Amino acid sequence: MKKFFIILPILLTLTTTCLKPVRDNKFDPDNPDKAYLAGYTYDFENASLKDAVVKLLEDSVVYDETVSNDQGFFEFKTIDPGIYKIVAEAGYYQSVEFYPESLPAGFRVDDFEIQFKKIYLDFESESVGTQEPEGFNVKAGNWEITEDPSDFHSAPNVYTGSARNSPGMSLFEKDFDDFLFEGKIKILPGPGSEWKTGFLLRYVDSINHYRLQIFPDELKLVKMENGNIQYLKIINRSLATETWHTFEVEFRGNHIKVLLNHEPLFELDDTTFSHGFIGLWLTSSHRPISVSFDDITITP
Repeated sequence: MKKFFIILPILLTLTTTCLKPVRDNKFDPDNPDKAYLAGYTYDFENASLKDAVVKLLEDSVVYDETVSNDQGFFEFKTIDPGIYKIVAEAGYYQSVEFYPESLPAGFRVDDFEIQFKKIYLDFESESVGTQEPEGFNVKAGNWEITEDPSDFHSAPNVYTGSARNSPGMSLFEKDFDDFLFEGKIKILPGPGSEWKTGFLLRYVDSINHYRLQIFPDELKLVKMENGNIQYLKIINRSLATETWHTFEVEFRGNHIKVLLNHEPLFELDDTTFSHGFIGLWLTSSHRPISVSFDDITITP
């Protein structure tokens, strides 16, 4: 009988162990020792960025998500151990991804930093008819989100300005010093209209800024200083209307570089303005003009 009572507890122990195995695999999602992840979101100027959506994805499926608070703080308190992709999204900033991120059992970090370094505007989240998409402030003319189902841009939404006998202007809200700007433009002139369009660069105010002007048969880099106009560069170059063109403009210190459809146009130096806003601009005499903009990228 003594042998029976000794063996029985051993059998019960073995049976219990088989039913509830020890979770010693640090990546077993059923491991009772969970992971913890917290940190902060920042913009390109290292300022705290609120309302950023931070997601944990497992096999392309959202496992959990949270939103950063006014101080940019976000937190995942209890995470099943595993391998995750971290995706962060915030307004007009280009999304940020981290993969793979190992979050084993017992893992804890409270200073994970997410910085949004690039602005990307494709207007796809905006409703048709919106006059001021996120980040833009209309200063003159008529502006709204419209649809363009054509190729060579992120269809269908575009930001379209129109004007007649007066300029149209919409400024992005951030002030930049050095930056790389890229944007697509499609010119839709009325019959016989005398038009010009382009981009405002290091815009301080209406009488102090640079302006890349596009004419029917030439391109000009204009400097307006205290209302006085100086042409820094003039290139004889016509642009086909009703088709998409890509402009790239880089400002690094005093150096300015311009590309059209990824081909270099010119480079030069000018010391007048060291910072300012970026804007979209157009004007026409006598007859109306519409110009669509899309896929705007700004990398400070």
